[in-house]
Amino acid sequence: MPTQPSALLQFLRVEPDEARPLLLLWIHSLFVGIAIVLLYVAANTLFLAHLPAQALPYAYVVSALLCSACWRGCSIVKHGDG
Repeated sequence: MPTQPSALLQFLRVEPDEARPLLLLWIHSLFVGIAIVLLYVAANTLFLAHLPAQALPYAYVVSALLCSACWRGCSIVKHGDG
């Protein structure tokens, strides 16, 4: 006799055979998020230990521009679009 899926699985529209992989992905996402938070705090601490706080916004803008340029470069290499 098949078991009745839980209310949460029904709400999320998850099939019973998808529940375990979904749980593992959620756990993985939790630990990745924790790692990102810890690295973010460490990076800001090291940055502020060597530079004044007024330089932090400029660092964020430069970081965003560099990430955008890298993203665009990877897209061009992968898809060949210009």
